[in-house]
Amino acid sequence: MADAQQVLPTNDNPSATADLSCFMVRSPVEDARGVDLTDLRERLRLSPAERVQRLVDEVRVWTEIRQAADAARKS
Repeated sequence: MADAQQVLPTNDNPSATADLSCFMVRSPVEDARGVDLTDLRERLRLSPAERVQRLVDEVRVWTEIRQAADAARKS
């Protein structure tokens, strides 16, 4: 690998590139952080309105889970 210093693109230097080798992954399904790339790719194929709707649906489900957990703790 070349020099460890990264040169990131900026408005002053838009042609600069960063060394992205640290983001190369062994698994084609997950990145180095364990994020499911398949899910990300699927979301990027959605229109912005579809992404918002999916996010709203997910928030609703997590809210229901949290409310059920809170209710179970109180009883």
